[in-house]
Amino acid sequence: LAVLLGVQPQLLEVALSTKKRVMPRGSVVSSPLSPNQAKELTQSIARSLYEALFMWAVGLVNTMSRGGKATAPNLPFAGVLDIFGFEAFKLNSLEQLFINYCNERL
Repeated sequence: LAVLLGVQPQLLEVALSTKKRVMPRGSVVSSPLSPNQAKELTQSIARSLYEALFMWAVGLVNTMSRGGKATAPNLPFAGVLDIFGFEAFKLNSLEQLFINYCNERL
């Protein structure tokens, strides 16, 4: 993950496992996160990354389907359809993740 984000693995590990606070006089105090806090932080970052990936993918598909034009209201666009029971597959794909994200946003 660190490589994909373009950060050093050690720095990512520290960022995901510690909390830093700036004290009134400017000193910085670091303390370890509890396992629960680290899990919540990691999940929050994952949701943000997923949202960015989703928005990028939809934007790219829409731009490409419009002949490279980012905004063209009368041209085709990508939509998302959720089919009941799709979640029952043993292995879900990226498309299913996008559908689940859309449902959460709606």
